[in-house]
Amino acid sequence: MDLLHKYLPLPHSFAIFWAGSSIAIAIEAKSKFKAKTLEKKVAFDVGRHVFKSQARLEWLLLFTAWLSQLTHFGFTNFTALTIATFSFLTNQFIFSPILMRRADAIIKGETVPPGNSHAVLVGFEIVKCLALLRV
Repeated sequence: MDLLHKYLPLPHSFAIFWAGSSIAIAIEAKSKFKAKTLEKKVAFDVGRHVFKSQARLEWLLLFTAWLSQLTHFGFTNFTALTIATFSFLTNQFIFSPILMRRADAIIKGETVPPGNSHAVLVGFEIVKCLALLRV
């Protein structure tokens, strides 16, 4: 444990990187749909892969942020990281699967009814990033 304490960066280092990567992906996702030569089906297919890769990175950052939190501070001052974790897990297990199914349907050329899942996911992403900036 002494080695971890000595060499593991503080949790805010992981949190800032995590927030930055989430914001960057959000900007990329929005920008992709402004490209006039990119077909909507292709944009959704690329988006699915980007978000799957981002999720893998976020799981790693979640683990390392908590490892750092517990190594350096134990169970004190962990409210912001808990809020970020809750927001991330909510999106991963509830809203991301819904949006992946919608993307699959759009790629197949199916018509999908309007929904608010994307707006709710974005709301949780905003909460997550704000919480991460408080770690």
